[in-house]
This record gives sequence, structure tokens and C-alpha cells, in this order.
Amino acid sequence: MLTENDVVAHVANHLRASGYRIDAELRTDEHGIDVDAVHPRRRQRVLIEAKGETSSKKDTARFGAPFTRAQCKTHLAVALLAVVRLRDQYGHSPRTRVALALPDLEPHLTLAKTIRRSLRTLGVGLFWVSTTGRVRLDSPWRL
Repeated sequence: MLTENDVVAHVANHLRASGYRIDAELRTDEHGIDVDAVHPRRRQRVLIEAKGETSSKKDTARFGAPFTRAQCKTHLAVALLAVVRLRDQYGHSPRTRVALALPDLEPHLTLAKTIRRSLRTLGVGLFWVSTTGRVRLDSPWRL
């Protein structure tokens, strides 16, 4: 099961492999932008808000158990608020991109599908992370 920390690590590794420098790669006990990456040559910045499919805290009842559909819905709403705030704060630069990073699993796929058009209109990308660590990007922009 992918924790938020796993999602962050896989996306950061994917960005490194794409030539990005990682300026921030936060764990769940840290506050701020989960992944902040810059491509030195293109001077493109990507700011990412991540969510997992289970709790990363071993002492919680949800650890190792998938989040319920209602919890996934709440997590997506919270992540969307965070990414829209990032867009408002940093999106004035044409070289800054914002994105969500989510597990490539149900119910995240179904929930995100219902807002895909709006995400594209806002210029928000979606990094999908599989349980094997494979990352794919669904976005109106390219890395």
C-alpha cells in the first residue's frame, strides 16, 4: 500500500530521472509543498501536493488499511485546495506548474475523472503513482 511518503518519493525520483533538481521532498510530518522541483536548463518549476492510499503513521488504526471512498474524497478535496492555493501564490510565472500526485488506484481514478476537465482548465497536472512505483503524468503541460 502506498503511503503519502511513498507517493512523494516515487514522484521525486521520476522528476530526477527527467532532469529535475528536487528542492523539497517532504514527509507527512513536515508542512509545506510536498515536492518542489526545478528543471535547471528549462527553468521550469513543478510544485506538487501528494496523497497516499493509507496512513503513514504506524500507530493509527488506518495504517496498512486502504482509505475509505469518503476519506479519499476528503483527501482529494484538501489536496485540490492546496494546489489551487499554490497556483494562486506561485502560478503567476509561466514557468511554474502545479500538480497533484495520487495513487493510480480506485477510488482516486474515479474521483479525479469527475473533475479532469476543470483540472485541465486550471492547468493542474496529475501524477499517477502505481504500487510498483511507476509514475505517469496526465496534464495539459509536459515535463
